[in-house]
Amino acid sequence: MSDPWVQIYGAGALITVNSSGNALVINGEDNSIYELDGSAFAPISDEATATDIGAGGGKVWIIGTEGSPETGYGIHRLDDSDWTLVPGAANEITVDNNGNAWVVNAANSIYHFNGAAFMPVNGVAKHIGVGGSEQSRIFVVGTDDHVYEFWPDRGAENPWAPAPDPSPETPVEAIAVDDEGRVRIVCGPNKNIYRSQ
Repeated sequence: MSDPWVQIYGAGALITVNSSGNALVINGEDNSIYELDGSAFAPISDEATATDIGAGGGKVWIIGTEGSPETGYGIHRLDDSDWTLVPGAANEITVDNNGNAWVVNAANSIYHFNGAAFMPVNGVAKHIGVGGSEQSRIFVVGTDDHVYEFWPDRGAENPWAPAPDPSPETPVEAIAVDDEGRVRIVCGPNKNIYRSQ
């Protein structure tokens, strides 16, 4: 059986994929941002540095380095070749297929950018992931270390429905969602990786 993985020259601490299928990474040494353009990584900005990055709907968003884990960091969106500082602060970011960001801040509160400003979404989370091609599916890891999916039809008071955990007694530590809406999680002391069907 052939190896399904191909190593790409370079290194990074965090990674996402933009709408063109190119990888975007944050360098672990100086928080600089690079994009895989063909076969090599090239810096996409000489000005911005980031602690987290998300891409979707043709937009790239980052959590900057100005701030702290206790207060959150500045939020920036790449508009053409310029970074726009968007009011707010957060620790983690992801982007839906409309190009709008979802963030989790230092208080574990969840916010969604509605095209003009970040609006609060009821609920609390440690981590957040968005995916799906035609309609975005939003998942979070709650402060109880379990997975929840956003269902706006449930009402604004409680829009999060519990999602099945592969091991309910094992805390989930990271989450991502692919273009088909399938969830990947990392959980447990052995950092086991699971994918939803």
